[in-house]
Amino acid sequence: MSSIFVQTKGMDNVRKKMAKRGYKIKHPKKANKAAALMIFNWIQRNFQREGGLHDKGTLKWAPLSDRTIKQRRGKGKGAKILQDTGALKGRWDRKANDKYGAVISRTPYAAQHEYGFRPKHIPQRKILPTIKQGEKIATPVYIKAVKEWMKA
Repeated sequence: MSSIFVQTKGMDNVRKKMAKRGYKIKHPKKANKAAALMIFNWIQRNFQREGGLHDKGTLKWAPLSDRTIKQRRGKGKGAKILQDTGALKGRWDRKANDKYGAVISRTPYAAQHEYGFRPKHIPQRKILPTIKQGEKIATPVYIKAVKEWMKA
């Protein structure tokens, strides 16, 4: 089974830099958990917007082929991209500890959509945020946490 995930990391670097300045990180898991939740929420909104949250136009999801739409409608299903059964959108786990926060898809075909899969003619439909977008999403969480740690 393949899976895709996004992970926040770098807590060791933050810990070292703050220790040099005489500060102690308390409960980094809380900040990692909050960052993972922010990423998870972004992923869910990206599904709602059918890939429309990506900054780069080249990462927006390719439309469904006419054949796929016809097949779905013949089965009484909708034509929302990557949301035929809801499994891909709904099967995400969030994990966090003192070192990182992560959002992980547990569907066996998530990676085929994230990166594209030529043998089955599946175009890339990027589900996860880019690194730059992930940093933009998670940075406010960590800035808030660092401020709280500096007060303690």
